[in-house]
Amino acid sequence: MKQSPSIWAFEVILISIGLGVWLFVVLQVGNIQGQLEQLQISSQQTEINRLRQALDLYYMDNAVYPSIISEEAVQICDTGTERGAQRMKDCSGRVDLRDLVPEYINRIPSSGTSEMYWIWISPTSSRLVIQESKK
Repeated sequence: MKQSPSIWAFEVILISIGLGVWLFVVLQVGNIQGQLEQLQISSQQTEINRLRQALDLYYMDNAVYPSIISEEAVQICDTGTERGAQRMKDCSGRVDLRDLVPEYINRIPSSGTSEMYWIWISPTSSRLVIQESKK
């Protein structure tokens, strides 16, 4: 049985529309993933800036950074909202910044990944460095 040209044209149009919708969905999913990654990076940068502000306020009040911060890069201990007197989490080998809570910052931020932020004082500039990975 021979198809009429109008049915053939209609099938081509339907296939074209289906491919267009599929392509649109694929591109939007990729775009959403990129936006989520950008949001996570922005959130991490905000957390780093908030922690840097807290440490700068501590420095202004005490004329030094907490003594546990040195030129050696060390991970920050994820103590969340624990305060200085609360020592429930073991922070061996990591920088414990609980003394900043709650006077300088509400909670010690975590990077949102399995890694914590790294902190050190740059030996060349004597400036505080905080970043997600030890580069």
